[in-house]
Amino acid sequence: MVCILGIESSANKIGVGIIRDGETLSNPRRTFNAPPGEGFRPTETAVHHRSVAHILVQEALGQAKIKDPVKELDAIAYTRGPGMGAPLQVGCITARTLAQLWDKPIIPVNHCVGHIEMGRLVTGAENPVILYVSGGNTQVISYLNQCYSIFGETLDVAVGNCLDRFARVLKLSNDPSPGYNIEQMAKKGTKLADLPYTVKGMDISMSGILSSIEKNTPKWLAEGKYTPEDLCFTLQETIFCMLVEITERAMAQNNASEVLIVGGVGCNERLQEMMRIMCEERGAKLFATDERFCIDNGAMIAQAGYEMFKFKQFTPVEDCTYTQRYRTDQVIMPYTVVQGFEALNKHVNDCMKEKVIVYFRGAKVDGSNWCPDCRKSDDNVENTLKEISGSFEAVVCDVGGRDYWKDNSNPFKAQLKITGIPTLYNWLTMAKITDEKELAKKEVVQAFCS
Repeated sequence: MVCILGIESSANKIGVGIIRDGETLSNPRRTFNAPPGEGFRPTETAVHHRSVAHILVQEALGQAKIKDPVKELDAIAYTRGPGMGAPLQVGCITARTLAQLWDKPIIPVNHCVGHIEMGRLVTGAENPVILYVSGGNTQVISYLNQCYSIFGETLDVAVGNCLDRFARVLKLSNDPSPGYNIEQMAKKGTKLADLPYTVKGMDISMSGILSSIEKNTPKWLAEGKYTPEDLCFTLQETIFCMLVEITERAMAQNNASEVLIVGGVGCNERLQEMMRIMCEERGAKLFATDERFCIDNGAMIAQAGYEMFKFKQFTPVEDCTYTQRYRTDQVIMPYTVVQGFEALNKHVNDCMKEKVIVYFRGAKVDGSNWCPDCRKSDDNVENTLKEISGSFEAVVCDVGGRDYWKDNSNPFKAQLKITGIPTLYNWLTMAKITDEKELAKKEVVQAFCS
């Protein structure tokens, strides 16, 4: 059982979470709130984070009932970026300190990938189009070619930032968050004002919307033409319509039947309602999480760290840094892991690379491997694929439980003619290696994949 402690500190929230094999053991966090009408400054936010980081670590360990972190934890994960520099530094230093104190490997995590992996864990979404909406990011994403590829994004202002800045115009409280307070006011709005609507393919622009509503709000309120509630309603409806439109386009392009909303703005009930209507009309499913996991938290970093732990994606402590710019599509997965024939078939059909190498093994969803022959070759094949994949698509396929595999009518045997596991398989030529002793040799795997 793998147990990861994750630290999130990219913006005004700092959280420490502990995940053990997909189970959230603890997830405490704290929020730095600026006065109404003001945003939070990086230096002040970092001071807040430094004052509570050690308290959160103690709370997380206590709630998880971990008495000896040296024995019970396997790794420390932290948010490398993107985010605000000073707050990110606090999380990075805390993670480096704990990793050295407890002699644990350290895993730098992309903030967006953390949101996605936590969303997939909590909802059970398999291969969704992802709408990532937060204070600093607005992206439409889908997993393709060993990374979370961005199909559309904001060209300027992020959704959350747009809502936060309008909340300052109305001098709304920052507690619990500006976006939440706008959402509550929007529920009372009845009139729709005229705002720019800017969609360019699968990209959107919100600078025009923001400047227009900032400019006109004092005049509209003075004239009594609209109420603050009307303007909150208008801003939400306009922006969310744009988000639904570009998400639907990404679904059409990817032939997707699932949508997953992640990020702090993903908590908004109206956004979920509009997206659900679109999905129902397309015969698709919508997946979303509540404020426990939508809003920045340490558990999501722990979960992403858990996925990276399986690939042994560790970084030496001296090389663990932070960065304000770290795009989602910069994170390359060494190979893709799929469970079952349908997931494999869909992934290969969606793949844009001509050459696909698949390693079939007996592992189950929880990662345990019931096949003794597979255990002899797993480490070598997976490590070799991690090193040399790039020009081809590398896939590790878990065939399921022992009883399912013994059934000769299962599609692995019936359609792909895979007679035993482990098997390394070239999807294009149908060439394969089935000898576990050969698969335990690095040079054999390299030659087969070349």
